This record gives sequence, structure tokens and C-alpha cells, in this order.
Amino acid sequence: MRWATSRRSSGSRSRPTCPPTSATRALDIGCNAGFYSFELARRGADVLAVDVDEHYLRQARWAAAELGLADRATLRRLGVYELAGLDAEPFDVVLFLGVLYHLRHPLLALDTIAPLVAAGSSCRR
Repeated sequence: MRWATSRRSSGSRSRPTCPPTSATRALDIGCNAGFYSFELARRGADVLAVDVDEHYLRQARWAAAELGLADRATLRRLGVYELAGLDAEPFDVVLFLGVLYHLRHPLLALDTIAPLVAAGSSCRR
């Protein structure tokens, strides 16, 4: 999957944009209340959103129901190290936002996540 690049109207800086399709699989690690998960789902991706805190997952379940996205976003209580046991096909998009600096073993977490990324997935800037 290739990501497109869009230009901001004010200058030459660019930011990646994500145009997922119904065939796109996404993993949101540390999803919190699900903002990014739901945006990916709204754009057509099938999302697995995980967090260790049930408080945030309750918020995300409520939001998914309110937004009508419960069928596109699966919410599970899992820690990053538990993803090693995840029996799933690789994901086209993996979000790992605001989690790494909280971890005791950040390199282990990256090693755990790496096999979950589909070959050929990239974000071009």
C-alpha cells in the first residue's frame, strides 16, 4: 500500500495522507478512546484497536456505537507485548502513537510489532 502526499496550502511542507480502502487492514496500538481508529474506519479500513486501559476502551466502544463504526473497528484489551501472540494476517497500517516512551522495553515492543506490518506497506513523505 502506498500513501499519497498532500501539500499544505501555505507552503512546501507536506504531510502523509491515508486513503485506505475496504481491503485495508489497520492496527491501532494504544488506541485510547479511538479517534484515529475511527478515522481509519470511516475511510474504509478494517481496524483492530488495542489498549491496556479498560477505561479508554469503554469510551471507544461508546464512540464506535455513536458513530456507527462498530462493524469496522474491533476493540480489544491487549498490551503491546501480548501482540506477539496475535493470530492475524499482517496489517497495511500500524499506528503506535504515544506509547513507546511509556514502555519498560521499547525495543522489544518494536520487535514485537515489526512482523505485524504487511510487506510493501509504506508511508512516503
